[in-house]
Amino acid sequence: MGEATVRVKLNLPNLQRWRKQGEEVDVRMLSLDSCDTLQCWPHSLTMWANGVQAFQIEAPKEGHKRRDAPRRISACLKSDLNELKISMRDGLTLQRFCIAIVRVKPVHVLEMRKSVRPLSEEGGKKMVQDLLWNSALMASSDEVTAEGSNKCRLICPLTHERIHTPVRGERCAHLQCFDLKAYIEINKNMAAFNKRWTALHGRLIESFGLGSD
Repeated sequence: MGEATVRVKLNLPNLQRWRKQGEEVDVRMLSLDSCDTLQCWPHSLTMWANGVQAFQIEAPKEGHKRRDAPRRISACLKSDLNELKISMRDGLTLQRFCIAIVRVKPVHVLEMRKSVRPLSEEGGKKMVQDLLWNSALMASSDEVTAEGSNKCRLICPLTHERIHTPVRGERCAHLQCFDLKAYIEINKNMAAFNKRWTALHGRLIESFGLGSD
């Protein structure tokens, strides 16, 4: 059983300005045992900020999988020198974890929609041709391909309604699109943090890397 207590001094002279700009401070953690950038807490963890408990991660209950998510500590911080204390326990060594205190800014759905890069007609045709060509190559190999990967319906697979703004992940290998607004709203409200912002078939979309057709 690994156990450790870490003390950190964090100077935040611009905290008030960050708050006025709608920015927050979160604590995030990931496991170095995996190449996936997923939020992952140790068996248990408690953080104090300036002598007040900021948050606590309790050990997972037997038979249940814990849904790990970042924790916001902005309300516990001050525009000056902050003293943080972090106590952690894990069944294995704690050196396999990396913790970060990050400055974040929540983004409104409308801002996300504006950040999507639209494809030109020529670019859209080229993408379709490339996808169909790659699909044909995969079909001629010994590997099993997903049925319908070279088809595109006008119905969003997320809402089962007509697509208004068709998008797909930049790295997705399928033609099927989904509706931009539905995709953003569903992922924004998803309870499982590590399941958010994935395209169809679980391909990760980096920095809202969507292509609008």
